[in-house]
Amino acid sequence: LMKARKKWLGIHKADSRTVKSGRLTKNNVNNQGNNNKLQTPEITDKSRTKIMGFNDLLKMMIEKDGSDLFLTTGAAPSIKAFGKLSPLIDKKLPEGMVKKIAYQIMNEEQIRDFEKNLEMNLAVADPDIGRFRVNIFKQRGEVAIVARNIKTEIPSADSLGLPPILKDLVMQKRGIVLFVGGTGSGKST
Repeated sequence: LMKARKKWLGIHKADSRTVKSGRLTKNNVNNQGNNNKLQTPEITDKSRTKIMGFNDLLKMMIEKDGSDLFLTTGAAPSIKAFGKLSPLIDKKLPEGMVKKIAYQIMNEEQIRDFEKNLEMNLAVADPDIGRFRVNIFKQRGEVAIVARNIKTEIPSADSLGLPPILKDLVMQKRGIVLFVGGTGSGKST
């Protein structure tokens, strides 16, 4: 508990643990290909001209300070940034493209679980881009993906602009503090 409190106060930096399929494991992330690069199909138009790859979309999301990337068949790849949803590109994703991307991200065991349960939660990482929590699911008969950016730096209480009384409160030996709010409201931060 004290370690968690110290981390929150910014005394220690985040470690390399990652959530994968609901379990916390050390250095257990999905990386495909060589040099820990995530390899996924490239998004192309009807003439097979490359528009961009999955990694390009993740990079664009990070550059625009987005929190989530949404990939849905028949819609343009979109990001959530500063509470607003906006498309990254004008091209809509063709039928089957999101499924190809999803199946490249998952390993064989995860693919079997996904086909059985129609949902998969996992983490992916690329040293050049960052870490992401990924939810793959079926929506209207097609596969869809939501990738959330996982920040590796834990902000200090001072950088968050929290009142000094909270520092004293979290260091108390007894009691409970609850942080409640909707998805994406900053509870983890």
